[in-house]
Amino acid sequence: MKNFFKNIFGRKMNQIESNISKENFAAPSLENIIEPTRDVPAELFVDNNSPIEESKSEEIVSETKLFLESNHRESGFADGYQYHSSEIMNSTVNSNASKFRKLMDDEIEKAKSEIVNFRHHFSRVGESFPEILKSLQIGISQKEELIEQFKEQKTLSVEFEGWISHPVNSYKLGFRQGLEAYLEEAGLLTKFQNS
Repeated sequence: MKNFFKNIFGRKMNQIESNISKENFAAPSLENIIEPTRDVPAELFVDNNSPIEESKSEEIVSETKLFLESNHRESGFADGYQYHSSEIMNSTVNSNASKFRKLMDDEIEKAKSEIVNFRHHFSRVGESFPEILKSLQIGISQKEELIEQFKEQKTLSVEFEGWISHPVNSYKLGFRQGLEAYLEEAGLLTKFQNS
């Protein structure tokens, strides 16, 4: 069996060696390697393009910030014009307050998660680097203060006070303006004012 494989593979190897020896390998001449008349493009070594300014990393905008900064007056106007019902207005105000409380819960959970991360790094750094430990402790304190602030805002939102007061009042103002626009357009407001 060994002879069988040796004969097959041995013949192949002998054939390959004889083919290689038959080929004519000439050493390349210096003239074939270097072409002095050929110009090297400048772009190969020099970048004439102006550097592209790195875009500043965009702030991560929280959902809470988006909620507080959205145009509640405009949505109130649309609702007042379309539905002209105080029940719809109260329902939407309560819904927005509920959404705000949910956002406060999310912010609290996010801050707690960051505190855990700070404490993890705090324990890993050890006593070797007191300035880093101090920085981590400050971060923990700031997150704890934020948690208290979010809890307070959540409590205040029950009475539509605190951060939620502006979106609620803005929505109500827009609702009133939308309702007035609808009544004027329908001719009901001017008839009532004239009598």
